[in-house]
Amino acid sequence: AGAWAASGFYTVKTNEVALNMVFGKFVGRTGEGLNYNWPFPIGSAIKLPVTDVKTIEIGTSPGETRRATSTQSSDSLNLTADENIVDIGYSVQWRISPSKPEDYVFNVQNPDASIRAVAESAMREVIGKRLLKNVLPSDVPPVAIPAAAPGGAPIATPSANAAAAASS
Repeated sequence: AGAWAASGFYTVKTNEVALNMVFGKFVGRTGEGLNYNWPFPIGSAIKLPVTDVKTIEIGTSPGETRRATSTQSSDSLNLTADENIVDIGYSVQWRISPSKPEDYVFNVQNPDASIRAVAESAMREVIGKRLLKNVLPSDVPPVAIPAAAPGGAPIATPSANAAAAASS
């Protein structure tokens, strides 16, 4: 019984916040250091890296500089205000909010997919309101779009290698 009770100690790293669960119900969060929660199967702790910046690549694969036209997917194709199609790759960087990490875990079914969908929607809105000449990276500085998402704050920036093709 003593060994079982001692198994409830856990360590939270400096970049993490732990969510304590008792009988599957959220009961609180703990910060870095040595902490205690009821041992399994009564309690558990979900550790989240709240200071780590996560990146989602949209329109390109990680490390890829330019996409081949045969592998184009619809996530990178955007319609401009002058009805041209622009193929743009960008990265979304976000992190879990350290003040409300439980929102990331409990309020959204698939947080990564939700952040991706929000970023794509925000970029399509911005690109859709601009003319093609104003979208090309050589003509304008990178677009920064603060978009609120449950448990995180994504920022989208287009890559310098966006390619544009006029549609008829």
